[in-house]
Amino acid sequence: MNRENQKINGIICEIVILLLEKKAIDISIKIDESEIKTTIEISCEKVAFDKDTLNNINKIMSTQRTLEIENLYWGLVGGIYSYGNLHMVGNMVDDVKTYYNDNKFKIILCRKK
Repeated sequence: MNRENQKINGIICEIVILLLEKKAIDISIKIDESEIKTTIEISCEKVAFDKDTLNNINKIMSTQRTLEIENLYWGLVGGIYSYGNLHMVGNMVDDVKTYYNDNKFKIILCRKK
């Protein structure tokens, strides 16, 4: 697996770890890749986020992407002991949008090439 695919894998693993911890079901992952960006869409049902948790996710994930930090973090995300490393994911993506309604959650992450 090339380095970029490993980074995408780590990003996905971090989000899925969070959703599994929150007892989400029907987790689905969609990856769209173009010449200029990779878009990752992860959605699930029956996940109970309180307002503080959702705000915290948005705050942590809105960190600006930094290549120097990304090069340090990418090997750490998605590992077996990586729960709570969402701040690392925030440093590895360019744009994040979250949607939450009726215990259904969707996050869309964009990573420019």
